[in-house]
Amino acid sequence: MAKATIADVAKHCGVSTATVSMVLTNKGRISSATRERVLEAVKELGYVYNQAAANLRHKRSNLVGLVTPDITNPFFSEMIAGLSHYLEEQDSLLFLANAEESVERQSKFIDSLLSQNAGGVVMCLRWKRIWTFWRQYKAEGFRSYWLFGLLERINLISLAPITLWVCS
Repeated sequence: MAKATIADVAKHCGVSTATVSMVLTNKGRISSATRERVLEAVKELGYVYNQAAANLRHKRSNLVGLVTPDITNPFFSEMIAGLSHYLEEQDSLLFLANAEESVERQSKFIDSLLSQNAGGVVMCLRWKRIWTFWRQYKAEGFRSYWLFGLLERINLISLAPITLWVCS
């Protein structure tokens, strides 16, 4: 049996594919009766929403990367939990990468996120490394946030989008 498509669901319900899409992504003004009908058809036909196809259409995915220098640091475990919960509320997924203080690993993980059209990345870097990464990914138009130690010997942490530096 062939996989059900969005067109199959639309035909089954007598609505447009746009309506089915709006129901599945919880966007737009759709009556509760139509929403119910579409969701029932999705279940009945075994339709599975193709997130990869949506990512290609939108040129951005719901994937957000977190690149940490040391996953064993207790600070990062709390941050990972908080970020994961927040992203879940935004219907996004967390991609966690442990760079182990390696610039090469950081680059590899960030390039992987770029190739998957990630919605953004939170990078935890030493101050010295920030500008190298910032120039590279800003040129790519990549949405990124930076969590970094301002000075190597001080445990001062700041989270800032690339367009605004916020220090705490």
